[in-house]
This record gives sequence, C-alpha cells and structure tokens, in this order.
Amino acid sequence: MTVDHDYGTISLRYDHLERGCDPVTQKEPRDNRVAARPSMIILQPTSLCNLDCAYCYLPGRKSKKEMSLPVARAIAEGLHPDWMESAPLELVWHGGEPLTVGPALFEELLKPFAPLQNSGLVQHVIQTNATLITNEWCDLFLRHDVAVGVSFDGPSTLNHNRVDWQGKPTLTRIMHGITKLKEKISTSVRSPSSTGSRSIVSTRFWTFFPPSAPDQ
Repeated sequence: MTVDHDYGTISLRYDHLERGCDPVTQKEPRDNRVAARPSMIILQPTSLCNLDCAYCYLPGRKSKKEMSLPVARAIAEGLHPDWMESAPLELVWHGGEPLTVGPALFEELLKPFAPLQNSGLVQHVIQTNATLITNEWCDLFLRHDVAVGVSFDGPSTLNHNRVDWQGKPTLTRIMHGITKLKEKISTSVRSPSSTGSRSIVSTRFWTFFPPSAPDQ
C-alpha cells in the first residue's frame, strides 16, 4: 500500500494466520497463510538518514523528502475499523531516520491519529538509531505515549558498520541517546534470537549491554 500524495510510504504487516474472508473486500484471501488483517503499519515520515550503515538496503537516504500533513491525515482516515477490532494496531514510524524530521513536524504528523489513540485503537512506535535523542524528544514520546525501539548492534567491534556520512563511528552518540531514554522513559533491551554461530555474537552483545529486565 503506497500513498503518492506528496511523500510517504506505508507497509502493512500480516504476521499471523486468521482464516476467513477479508473484512474489507469480503473475499477469501488467495493464500490462507496470510492474515486477513494487518497487525502493524510501517510509516516512513522521511527518506533522510543521518547515518550511512554499510548494510543498509534503503536508497535515497541523503534525500530529504518528508511526509506531509495531508498524507498523515489520509492514512489515519484510511485505517479500516476491522484492523483494530481485536487489538490496537501498531503504527511504526521508521526511516530513514525518523528523528531527522524534528520534534515539531513529528508532533504534527501524530495529531491525525489522536482520536484513534485516545480510543485505544492504535499504538505509536518509533524505530530510531538514537543519535538524535534529546530531552525534547523524550518529552514528546512521554506526552504521546510513543514506544521507542533503538537500532543498535552492540560494542564497537559489532557496531563498526553503523557510521555517519563522514565514516565516523556512532557508538558514543548511540549510547548517549540510550542513556537519555533510560533517564526519562522506562526502557528495556531485547536481543535478537541467537542460534548456532550467532550465539557468540549474542554473548558479546549482552556482556556489553546486560538485559534490563529478568525476562529478557
């Protein structure tokens, strides 16, 4: 699903099986392994990223295209009620680096979703590299109940691919952002599941960044 008015892309994630007809089209899905309703929508408020990670797959990361307010309103108005019937729909703000739009614009982009959020129908999530985290951003996250995910590879030996456009390492800036989040917001860190050779990487990650809750 793509919105072409000004700038903004949307991805719908169907991550578990729900048999039966699609609630919108009333037609049976072509592949009944795909859920009839999305559980998550990924929104791209900007194409711009302040980092140049070696493994990044996104094009146009130096281009500063930003989602407009009409696009945000169109998305909010286009969310089908059946998608939020059994659980809140996750709205994940991704990038690029979404924080490059600045707090003022981002807060405006959230406003069209306020009636849905106030009714418990949607949950905002933002995925960030944490290098631009400030007190102002933390206050915004608290004010609008935005959950925060941090893209982070671990200590310098694991994080070496995450560099800025000048090729400079970013670990110090990432850790500064994480510290800000932990000071202002209740946070936890979860490791990707590790099997086989990846278990060594996972051990190195958690030696550097121990779990912050007993169930991690």
